[in-house]
Amino acid sequence: RGETHSVGRPLQPVPLSADSKLHVYLSQESRSRTGHRTHQAHASKKGKLSTHFEEECMAELKQIQRSRMIEGRVLSNEALTQRLYALRVEVGTSHFEAGQFARLELLINGEKVARPYSLVSVPGDPIEEFFYNTVPNGQLSNALAELRKDDIVGVSQPPTGFFVLDGVPDARDLWLIATGTGLGPYLSLLRTRQLWKRFENVVLVHG
Repeated sequence: RGETHSVGRPLQPVPLSADSKLHVYLSQESRSRTGHRTHQAHASKKGKLSTHFEEECMAELKQIQRSRMIEGRVLSNEALTQRLYALRVEVGTSHFEAGQFARLELLINGEKVARPYSLVSVPGDPIEEFFYNTVPNGQLSNALAELRKDDIVGVSQPPTGFFVLDGVPDARDLWLIATGTGLGPYLSLLRTRQLWKRFENVVLVHG
């Protein structure tokens, strides 16, 4: 069904699971790149883009304002690479859609510092999982890296965001493109039945 090209070294298709509909294309440089979080979902069948972007942004802002910060208990904080971490937090009951995010908050030098992080976990799981990178002089990311089992971290509830499947037009093929920790929300989406019911072919590209 065509060829995949990239600048520099070619991308190599790697099956992610036994389901032959899904393949992952990983660039050889993906482990060493540090770029910013980016992600883009593209359906090969043309669909009408939302003409209410501003309204959606305002609605998301209102959702954030309505959310409250609760105490989450750290279950694990695993260093996957020198900079990449997987943080698992027990929050009790969690209601969210795959692709959404929550804010993590810590008290640092007497000041509350919070940042948004996409959820990697499956909707309905009482344990919320996040991917994050530590960055030089990153106030919150480096503090998160110091968390240990049973430590407490603030987690906004309910999660919010419009990066969900309902916003993607129907199509035969779905392309999921990400760099760095932008892979996170896609991992949550890939674990849902809705995605596999709607699309015949799903391709995940990560670099």
